[in-house]
Amino acid sequence: MARPGRPAPDDFRRELLQKGRIQAAVLWVTGTAVGLFTLDMPYHQWLTTPQVWILVAIALAGAGISLAVPQDPVRLESQIVLLSVLTIAGATIATWFTAGLQPQFIIIYALVAGAASLIASGPTAAAITAACGLIPLLLALWFQDSRVLRQVLVQIPAQTMVAFFAYRLTQYLTQDRKEKQRLAVVAKTSRILTSLDPDALLEATADHLLEVTRSNACFISVIEQPGDYLVNRIVRFVPGTFEPGEEEAVRRLRFKVGEGLTGWVAAHGEPVLCSNPLADPRAKQIPGTSPVEESMIVVPFRVRGQVAGVIRISRQGLYQYTEEDLQLCEILANHVSAAMEKAWLYQEARRLAVTDDLTGLGNARGLESRLFEEVARARRYNRPLSLVIIDSDSLKQINDQFGHLRGNELLRMMAEVIRQNIRASDIPFRYAGDEFVILMPETGAEEARIAAERIRRAIEARGLVIDGQTIKVTASVGVATFPDHASDAEDLVRKADMAMYAAKAEGKNRVVVSGQPA
Repeated sequence: MARPGRPAPDDFRRELLQKGRIQAAVLWVTGTAVGLFTLDMPYHQWLTTPQVWILVAIALAGAGISLAVPQDPVRLESQIVLLSVLTIAGATIATWFTAGLQPQFIIIYALVAGAASLIASGPTAAAITAACGLIPLLLALWFQDSRVLRQVLVQIPAQTMVAFFAYRLTQYLTQDRKEKQRLAVVAKTSRILTSLDPDALLEATADHLLEVTRSNACFISVIEQPGDYLVNRIVRFVPGTFEPGEEEAVRRLRFKVGEGLTGWVAAHGEPVLCSNPLADPRAKQIPGTSPVEESMIVVPFRVRGQVAGVIRISRQGLYQYTEEDLQLCEILANHVSAAMEKAWLYQEARRLAVTDDLTGLGNARGLESRLFEEVARARRYNRPLSLVIIDSDSLKQINDQFGHLRGNELLRMMAEVIRQNIRASDIPFRYAGDEFVILMPETGAEEARIAAERIRRAIEARGLVIDGQTIKVTASVGVATFPDHASDAEDLVRKADMAMYAAKAEGKNRVVVSGQPA
């Protein structure tokens, strides 16, 4: 979508084509009229002179062809180029007659004016084209020919129109070229932003932005929940951008939403092009870095309609970015938002597929996939892996006496106790019914037994409060370790399960390690 105040590319082309048709027709008529006035004959002889009729026919043909150029949306570019040729031809007719039939200078004019219109950009094209119109004037002054000088003054309006049209034409060509470059960047963006891993997606975005914007650095910061702080998730920069020792400060940067220019964008959800951050009161120097003259573009990206993070690019030097660069970053941020939304939905669906609704722990499906991964890793690196199965001794009694809703409370309580008493590397699951499983990587049998005993005691100490009364609850626990007690994943579960039933058989509320007495 075009930015506010700027016409869309097709609208711009149609406007240029419409005005160009009229200008080209006027130039043809003007050139012919000037030519008639340069004829050395009385006015009453015009109607009987073949040369006059030839000039009129040329004017009508040129004007008619110019006005007849269709506005075909599919072929706008070729039609504008055709119209530019007709415009130059009409101006050439005007210059031909007013220059006193100097063909060598007319050819030079036509070639230079055409090249300026099609190659040069902006005011340069208009200046060159207008300068070409001075050729007859210079000739008149050189030869001191007052007749030619008068005729040059007559054709000045025609030259002005050619200069204006050349300027408009190069505007179109410049904008069209930028539009094609922007579309190419967007197409490449769509191809690279295909990952369903949020971190990989952001890494691809940062690398892509550094390339297409020729920036020195790109930071992608994400908002930490509950939404008070931003942290730099992805940091990319060209070697030499920072002084030695500053890179680590940038990578570890964490700041409040609303703090600094990046925080301001996160808080307000608006993009910013800052050509001189040192003079912007919203900007704040990154702690541990030296102030430098640089330009910045900061744009937000959203997930589920809320600002989820900020993309910031910078380039050394003041006033290094343009509005087109800002627009490109906004387009890329929109693509990132859509890709992050898709990645988030995928991750959420994946999480829900392996999560137990009641307790929030992993479910049996999650255990199955993770167990085989951990056993393969333990076998590859020759490291121990322990599996703990915890089974409630009290669930049936609670269900029978107080109902299944109270039984659900017991299961949630056990899940909470398990979470509070395991390491960050341990992975808990609700396996089935009242059975819980904990995978303990890098953990031998004795260490796993100690952890299981700690959990068993915590469950017993916690109890379940029902109507103000604390009901005693206990659990039986079985422990097995790979490769000490089992040779594969299925065998590991079977040995831990057998140890848990051995604990129940010995009187419940205890921990049994596979192959050891209760």
